Amino acid sequence: MNDQPLDYANVNAAAEPVSVRKPMRVWPAIAICVLAVLVLVGFWVWPDVLRQNRILLSQLACIIVAALLIVWLLFVSRLPGRTRLMAFGGLIVIAAAVGGSIRRIEYSGDMWLVPVWRWSPEADLAGAITSAESAAKTADDGVDFTRITDDDYPRFLGPRGDGIIPGVSLAPDFSAHPPELLWRQPIGRGWSSFAVANGFAVTQEQRDDKELVVCYEVATGRVRWVHTDDASFDKPPSGAGPRATPTLADSRVYTFGVTGILNCLEDATGEPVWSVNVVEDGGKMSAWGKSSSPLLVDNLVVVSAGGTDGNSLVAYDRYTGERVWRGGDRRSGYASALVATLAGVRQIVILNANGVTGHDPTDGHVLWDHPWGQSINVSQPVPIGDDQLFVSTGYGEGCALLRLATDDDGKFTVTETWRNRNIKAKFTNVVRRGDDLYGLDDGILVCLDVGTGKRKWKRGRYGHGQALLFDNVLLIQAESGDVVLVDATPEGHHELSRFPALDAKTWNHPAYWQGHLLVRNDQEAACYRLPINTAE
Repeated sequence: MNDQPLDYANVNAAAEPVSVRKPMRVWPAIAICVLAVLVLVGFWVWPDVLRQNRILLSQLACIIVAALLIVWLLFVSRLPGRTRLMAFGGLIVIAAAVGGSIRRIEYSGDMWLVPVWRWSPEADLAGAITSAESAAKTADDGVDFTRITDDDYPRFLGPRGDGIIPGVSLAPDFSAHPPELLWRQPIGRGWSSFAVANGFAVTQEQRDDKELVVCYEVATGRVRWVHTDDASFDKPPSGAGPRATPTLADSRVYTFGVTGILNCLEDATGEPVWSVNVVEDGGKMSAWGKSSSPLLVDNLVVVSAGGTDGNSLVAYDRYTGERVWRGGDRRSGYASALVATLAGVRQIVILNANGVTGHDPTDGHVLWDHPWGQSINVSQPVPIGDDQLFVSTGYGEGCALLRLATDDDGKFTVTETWRNRNIKAKFTNVVRRGDDLYGLDDGILVCLDVGTGKRKWKRGRYGHGQALLFDNVLLIQAESGDVVLVDATPEGHHELSRFPALDAKTWNHPAYWQGHLLVRNDQEAACYRLPINTAE
C-alpha cells in the first residue's frame, strides 16, 4: 500500500480543461463563392434579360461577394484576431493603392467598368485652346465651303446622310495595300465625327471647360481655326464633350453643342455669324447631352430641341438665326433629323425619345407620330423605298419596318410590317445595300432581309462601333479602334482585312473624303490614305 499523501494541487490542475483553438470555419466562404457562381450563371442563362443588365448585375454581384467575404474574414472565419486584422489591413492598403492608381472610371458600350490608369498615356491639352487660337490667327486663307460636291463628306453620315459612300471601291487587302498614316495626334474629348470638304475637316471637341469647333487640314492635321464656347459636359456613362457632327454648306459651318448652343460660323475663320441656345429657347436638356447634328432643309437649319408643348423639333433661318417654326411634343432622343419623301410627302423624320415622328418642313407641324423604343434611342432611321422606314434601338428593344400611307384627306397611318429583335442597334447606324440591311446587334454584325426582317447571318464581334458602306464592302469602325473591312453580302460573314487605326474606345463615326479616312475618339484623331481598287 502506498502511504504517500496525494498532491491535491496537481490533481486539480490536471483536471482543468485545456483551451483548444477551433479550426478555421471555411464552409461559409465556400458557400458564398458557390452561390455567387450560381447567381452569375443565372444572370447569363435566364431568358429575356438585357445584355447590359446582365453585365451590370454581374459587376454588382462581384462587389457584393467581395463585401461578404470581408465579413466572413472578420467575424465568421475563426482566424486569430491578429491574422484577421493584418489581412483586413492588407486589403485596405491594396484597395487604396488600386484606387489611387485610377485616373477615372469609364464604361464600354456594354457597360463594363473600364479603369483608366494614371500611368496610361493621355493627351496633355493644357494650353491647347490658346495655341489653337494662335494658329487660327496666323492661318492663311484657303478654308472654303462655298461649293460642296458629291465627293465631299459635309455632314453626319456622309453626302447623302445614309452612311453610304457612292462610287468608291476600296482595295480589300490591307496586307497587300496597307493604309498610309498621314497624321495622328491628340484631340479634345467628345463623340463628334468630322465633316469634310475641300481639303478641310471640322469637328467638335471639349478641352478643359471649353467647347470647341476646330477646323483641321486633312493632309497634315494642322489647326486652321478654332471657335470656342463657354460650355462643357461630363456625365457617366456617356463621358465628356460634344456629340453632334458639324454641317458644311454655303460658306458656313453649322454646329450643335452638347449643352444646346447652335452656331453658324464663317468657313474661312470660324468667326460666329449667329448663335442661339436652343435649350434656353424652349428646348430641354437631354440626360446625356444634345446630340442632334444640324440638318439643312431649304433655307432652314433644323435640330432636335426636345421641349414639350410644341418645342420638340425647331427650325431657324440658316442665314439670320431667327426661329422660323417649332413643332411636336416629344423629348429628344440621340438621333438626328433627316429628310425623306414617304407616301408621296416630303417630310422631316426624327427618332425621338419613345417615338418616331414626321414633320412638315414648311411649318414644323406633326404629320404623324408612332410610339417606338424608349428614351435612349440613338440609331438613325433608314427610309426604304417610297413608303417604308426602318427603325432600331438597343437595350433589348429590337427593330421594325414601318409602312406609311395617307387617306383621301391626307391623314397619315403608320403600321408595322414586321418587328423583331434581330438588330438591336445601340449606337451603330444601320446601312442598306439592295434588299439587305447591315448593322451591329449589341456589337455583333448582322445581315437582315429588309422585306421580312429575317436574319441572314450574324457573326463578328466589333463592339458598339459604326459602319460605312463602300460599293460591296462594309467599313466597320470597331469599338476597339480597329478599322475592319467586311464583305457586304447576304451569303455569309467574310472579314477581308483590318488594321489598328486607334487604340482606345471609339464610338465616333468615321468620315471619308477622296481617299482619306478620318477617325477619332475622345482622345486622339488620325487620318489614313486608303487604297482604292482601280481594277475594272
